[in-house]
Amino acid sequence: LKEAGRWYLTSAKDGEPQAACALGFLLRDAGDTESAAVWWLRAAQDGDGNAANALGALHAERGETQTAERWYRAAMDAGDVNGAYNLALLCAEQGRTAQAEQWYRRAAYAGHREAANALAVLLLQGGDTAGAEPWFSKAAEAGSVDAAFNLGILYAGRDLTAEALRWYERAAAAGHTEAALQVGMARLAAGDEQDAERHLRCAAGGGSAEG
Repeated sequence: LKEAGRWYLTSAKDGEPQAACALGFLLRDAGDTESAAVWWLRAAQDGDGNAANALGALHAERGETQTAERWYRAAMDAGDVNGAYNLALLCAEQGRTAQAEQWYRRAAYAGHREAANALAVLLLQGGDTAGAEPWFSKAAEAGSVDAAFNLGILYAGRDLTAEALRWYERAAAAGHTEAALQVGMARLAAGDEQDAERHLRCAAGGGSAEG
């Protein structure tokens, strides 16, 4: 790790923005947030979107939302999709729903699976079930555990029990405790006590239900 740090430091001093960004993360992980911010700033000013996003997150944690938004936008402009997602989260926290939807969509169209799930949740909350479902599906197929669980809820609400169970099982296998509870209850109702117990234990203990 020290050797990697020295390499990043040398490259960062030579003006390599990706190295400066990586050095920032090493420093942050070592607990030196202030020094991390210095290198992220240097990298972000040289066009590194990941560094700009990291600066945005840092300022958001400090409650400096205007500065955070500025850096998230810089991250987006540099092509970092996480900037759009984090800006959407920031807008959602502030009750700026229309803007949150706009940035969730931007990130979701760029392939950000959690943005797709968040967009679906937002649409569902607004009563647009038809609009939400394909985004839940897209996110779940891309590996979002929360989206898989949300699809289960959606199908269960339509009494499509088998389809709901399929998505609950996928989420439970990835460690989603509420999904494991749903699968456990379904197995119990079907008389499969052994499998029901396994899932209910996972639900209680927070582990994966993968056999």
